[in-house]
Amino acid sequence: MQVLGLVDRRHDLVVDLHTGLNEGGRCADVYCAAPAFLDSLDGVIQSDAASLRRGVRLFRIVEDRDVDKKTACERADEKGRPVCTTVIPAAIWKNRAFLYVGVEIYIRSSGAGTHEDWGYAAHLIGLLPVAYMRARAAPVVSGRS
Repeated sequence: MQVLGLVDRRHDLVVDLHTGLNEGGRCADVYCAAPAFLDSLDGVIQSDAASLRRGVRLFRIVEDRDVDKKTACERADEKGRPVCTTVIPAAIWKNRAFLYVGVEIYIRSSGAGTHEDWGYAAHLIGLLPVAYMRARAAPVVSGRS
């Protein structure tokens, strides 16, 4: 909830950035409630020349009541995208004033990461506003109710 105190009307896109460990190597998960943004980001990633295509998973945040806890990891939205719930309050991820995007960058080992990890994270984060602007230009932006 501390995010609400830091965000004002000048913020359209709020990125909640975290890091985690993945022994298999560098990758990322992106979480958002807006299908139009996720569609747009998927398109931006697919057309990007960098090596993000295989390493980024996109998840749609949904209400707890929309997901059966026993089969949550097997659920997908109408486009086949995995859905998830979050401990982040709905006042954040479902806010009409801004678009919430959670990003988890996974690196191979604990610590500050490598220059390649930093470049990977910076590149992915740089694609978020591009995807956001494309989604806004689309006829309908849903998920920001």
